[in-house]
Amino acid sequence: MILGLELILKEIIDGNVNSNSLYKYSANYIKKINIQIEVYKPRMCKNPSYIWYLKSYAEYYKYNIVIEAIINNNVDSLNKNLKLLASEIKIK
Repeated sequence: MILGLELILKEIIDGNVNSNSLYKYSANYIKKINIQIEVYKPRMCKNPSYIWYLKSYAEYYKYNIVIEAIINNNVDSLNKNLKLLASEIKIK
């Protein structure tokens, strides 16, 4: 937006801004993005050297430890964050 604003800055300062120039500016530099509320898509990368791949692996590992502790009744051996997560997970 700022790069496009530089193109019509002279018109704004002179007070000669018309609807046609504003329309061209908005059509070229402003884009509408539709955001859906409560839609979650995890960030994952196929390349293992990037941070999102590591974060995805860490999340998987965390849930793996919690589920194994619940199955083996070793929830007390987890740290406090994982204990909280284990209290929210129910295995049927």
